[in-house]
Amino acid sequence: MTSASNTHPNHRMEHLDGLRGLAALIVVLTHFFAAFYPYAIFGSGSPRHSAWGAMLLYPPLGLLVAGHFAVSLFFLLSGYVLSAPLLAKGSPWREIVGSIVKRPVRLIGIVVATTLISWVLWSFDVYQNNTAARMSGSVWFESFWTPQAPSLLDLGKQLLTQPFSTASFYNQPMWSIKRELLGSFLVYGILLIGQHRLIRWGLMAAATYWFAGNFYQCFIIGLIIAEVRSWRFMHGASLRMPVWLSMLLMLVVVVCGSYPKYAISYSMTPASYWFAPPLAWLGGGWSMLAAIALFLLVLHAPSAQWLLTRRPVQFLGKVSYAMYGLHFLVLGSIGASVFIASQPYYGYAISTALSLVSLLFVTLLCAKGLHETVDRAFIAISRDLGNYVRRLLTPRSARP
Repeated sequence: MTSASNTHPNHRMEHLDGLRGLAALIVVLTHFFAAFYPYAIFGSGSPRHSAWGAMLLYPPLGLLVAGHFAVSLFFLLSGYVLSAPLLAKGSPWREIVGSIVKRPVRLIGIVVATTLISWVLWSFDVYQNNTAARMSGSVWFESFWTPQAPSLLDLGKQLLTQPFSTASFYNQPMWSIKRELLGSFLVYGILLIGQHRLIRWGLMAAATYWFAGNFYQCFIIGLIIAEVRSWRFMHGASLRMPVWLSMLLMLVVVVCGSYPKYAISYSMTPASYWFAPPLAWLGGGWSMLAAIALFLLVLHAPSAQWLLTRRPVQFLGKVSYAMYGLHFLVLGSIGASVFIASQPYYGYAISTALSLVSLLFVTLLCAKGLHETVDRAFIAISRDLGNYVRRLLTPRSARP
């Protein structure tokens, strides 16, 4: 039998940080292969630079470039980690309001910082993605940062009026941060209105139906898992997962997580997943099903938790937000430049390997710096703001 974790939902679970870090790394690899080995992501119709590229369209190697799976996992994790501590405390409305107020502040630091960095790189013609894309044949990679950067005045107006919508124009992966913010508000809204458990369950059921097939459904599923886990701890129940169920979940992760979402979406690949019609009712589809399976496995498998708490994985988890925000900028500038400079001398395979090494090294190095400066500062500011709002809403007679 595989024991469930006995960690109280109110405690920070470091293995979930590690899981987030690995998901961010998958996104980095997905974008790299989409830029230089487009067949491995988009299937037939794209240039095929190697015989092994096709292997990434099938399990188990498909997990390495399962960006859709990673994003689904991000949203599922957020639904869980945002709600679990509040549910453990009985969902006090002052705590929820404080969390609502501080959430945009927590997210906006990396959003603004990476947008400004991207504008500088774009303005000084540092991006070389267009040239690299013409060599790799990636139509996707060629579509960014063209034709020229907006003026600084326009950038300032955009950041002041709609920072979360603007960010994806300068840094494509940041589209998900606006979804992250709105999904967070959805979770907090359900907790705020559903102070009674039965009302909360009704709201969760209604939201699950309303957002069927939408990424916001991922947040609700994370909330439901947190609700069940909170109830289990409240009643002292113990869940044990049979070995056969653990193996079944792992099979679901490998097969469904490798689902070539982008290839099938663009109708560029044969029906390698003939048995898998689109799951129109589940946000994220088969990728989300794999994310749920992996999340349940991690919650109940001590061996997986041990692996996710190793120092290298924890480092990825710590800098995951900064890494997610920076990697695409590095790919379009340094990664593309290294590929262009080395390709005439070393050939395609070695040039792309050098590009990948430079991408990972520079991204991780810069992500650490951005985390230590911008991200940690906004974490502290958002925490202080949330505490201030909670104190403001607490009657003087009830304050400690």
